[in-house]
Amino acid sequence: MNETMNHLIGLGGLVFGVLSGLAAYFIARHNMKKKRQLDERYQNIHVNARSSAWIATSVFIVIAWAAIIMVEGASFAFFVMTFLYIAHCIAYGVTSFQQAKLH
Repeated sequence: MNETMNHLIGLGGLVFGVLSGLAAYFIARHNMKKKRQLDERYQNIHVNARSSAWIATSVFIVIAWAAIIMVEGASFAFFVMTFLYIAHCIAYGVTSFQQAKLH
């Protein structure tokens, strides 16, 4: 019973965190629209920031992957990290292809 309650509290916290993040995002966007801050300069800065973040995420996933292999071997965490890395690479490839078609 105690373990089930811990899982429910953890999932509740995750849902609350996601909803809080979404609310903050939409409030910030609304305020930025009022101040006319959503221009081409803003878009360019954030496109470059997202690109850099994808590169950093790739590096951190590979580092975490190597750490998991050294500490735990081929465990569940290893397969989760493998899935995340493959999903990351597929998402990068698909979005790169889409952007190349648009430009």
